[in-house]
Amino acid sequence: MATPHPEAWWFEQVAKLRGSGLTHREFAEQLGVPLSTLRHWIYVERRQRKCEQLPALVEVQWQPAVAEACASSPVRVAVGGLELRVEAGTDAAWLAELLGRLNREVASC
Repeated sequence: MATPHPEAWWFEQVAKLRGSGLTHREFAEQLGVPLSTLRHWIYVERRQRKCEQLPALVEVQWQPAVAEACASSPVRVAVGGLELRVEAGTDAAWLAELLGRLNREVASC
């Protein structure tokens, strides 16, 4: 979407909107921009903030000795402020699905 303002300007406007108490329509009119353009940038800014909050995923490879040790005790993985604890006997297919969804979410950023 071509606009006369750079991304940083739009992000600043979105931040001002959040503290303004105005509706999207009122704020867009005040700026002199189409409501659809303002809403586009609200979405872009929100998506970027969401992506910045996601922790980076790292690849984990099980070594046979580690896998045997974990077979009877819980596994704890901590990345940033996110912690994942998996009890012994957790369904591997469910865990693979969970990690796959997390990976797709991070990859979409």
